[in-house]
Amino acid sequence: MSDLKVLSGKHGLIVGVANKRSIAWAIAQAAAAAGARLALTYPSERLEENVRELAARLDNPVVAPCDVANDEQIASLAAVLDAEFGGLDFFVHGAAFAPQPELSNPFVQTSRRIPYRARRQHLLAHRPDARPRAADG
Repeated sequence: MSDLKVLSGKHGLIVGVANKRSIAWAIAQAAAAAGARLALTYPSERLEENVRELAARLDNPVVAPCDVANDEQIASLAAVLDAEFGGLDFFVHGAAFAPQPELSNPFVQTSRRIPYRARRQHLLAHRPDARPRAADG
């Protein structure tokens, strides 16, 4: 492909960047390298500094709080995205949740039962009124 900036002029939301080893961060870097302008979120004050430091490596990013289980933060994020971007071209939901006891076991020993809190964390899916308008095209 001759055009390496295939996402030039596009706007994306990346949820789930926690640190430089996050899959969501790798996706953000690839999207930015392809020309996209990005919004990154952080779920808590504990991760805010990490996300802001990583976002500083991007061109003109939007950084906003968003705990995917908090309806007010989702609505606020939607307003910020609408104001900054006027809509989204793509969205990556890389946020994950596991109860603390599950994190101390090897992966193959984790429970197959998904906690209710994790099931309801589909971010914008449960808040149609908070969804940013999709960009035309």
